[in-house]
Amino acid sequence: MMRTYGGLCPEFVKLSDIYPMSRDPSSELFDLIQALTQTEKRYVKQELKRHVLGDVNQSELLFDAVASQERYNEASIKKRFAGHGFVRRLPEAKRELVLVILRAMRQYHAERTPMRRAISGFADGEFLRSRGLFKWAERKFTEAARESELVHHHQLHALALDGLVGLQRSQEKFPEPTTPIEEDEAFVEAVAMKEVAIYEG
Repeated sequence: MMRTYGGLCPEFVKLSDIYPMSRDPSSELFDLIQALTQTEKRYVKQELKRHVLGDVNQSELLFDAVASQERYNEASIKKRFAGHGFVRRLPEAKRELVLVILRAMRQYHAERTPMRRAISGFADGEFLRSRGLFKWAERKFTEAARESELVHHHQLHALALDGLVGLQRSQEKFPEPTTPIEEDEAFVEAVAMKEVAIYEG
């Protein structure tokens, strides 16, 4: 039976039909900041201080303004910081700050659980393999396999093992040809076929 959304068939459904767009200012940034612990907030602030454009850290101003509120009040922020650039593009500035916070939290919690360590180890292994640092990559894939096994995450464990297999293939050495390329039978035959094709064409 075909599933419908509000009586509409899927091929005629728009996202706005399922999730109506609100005209009220989004409180997602406020909700996210309120969900952080004090330690996490300090970590985010440290990250924000590393990326300052100009004399004033606009992102930190917005973070502090939202963090200080008990209920989200966008009108108050606009009035208080009317002379600052981020107010003129507040929706975009809020989205950017959300991304910064989420990225900072990934970094902050990266090594705190076996699952996080497994994910980080796999990502590190992939990067190191792409740079030809095979021994180091092998250690990272092995760590990822061990950590994912601890939490019984079979998919991640399989990915880590697959990374090790791919690493072995990357390091396979093929024997050097014993004859010059121009004397190789397959090469000579390929050249002859090409010449015939050109002649017949």
